[in-house]
Amino acid sequence: MNITILGTGSMGRGLIKTLSPLHQGIKWVSRNREKVIDLVDELKVDVIPVDYELGLDADVIIHTFWFRDLIPWAEENRNKLKGKVLVDIVNPITLDFNDFTLDWGTSAAVELQKVLPKLKL
Repeated sequence: MNITILGTGSMGRGLIKTLSPLHQGIKWVSRNREKVIDLVDELKVDVIPVDYELGLDADVIIHTFWFRDLIPWAEENRNKLKGKVLVDIVNPITLDFNDFTLDWGTSAAVELQKVLPKLKL
């Protein structure tokens, strides 16, 4: 199984540290590939820093985006995500962490499913 983690923030780093000992060949993507290379050295993890396009060529994609960025990203990459398993770990919270950005009774995964109805989520 081919796995990519998108993002180098605290969630991306946490996932890399947790998953890299369990699965070889995990790809790690950031807007800045040099940042990933530096983090691989700093964290001493066995992952593959790749560019964005190669990162989307995986069986399983785990994104670590803020909710505000998720839906536009999914819409933009709809065709590239077909046939992939997209793992959504989003908590749709405000920037000050005081409230949710979605109404009660919905979730980031529900909103994502509206955009990508035929993907495995």
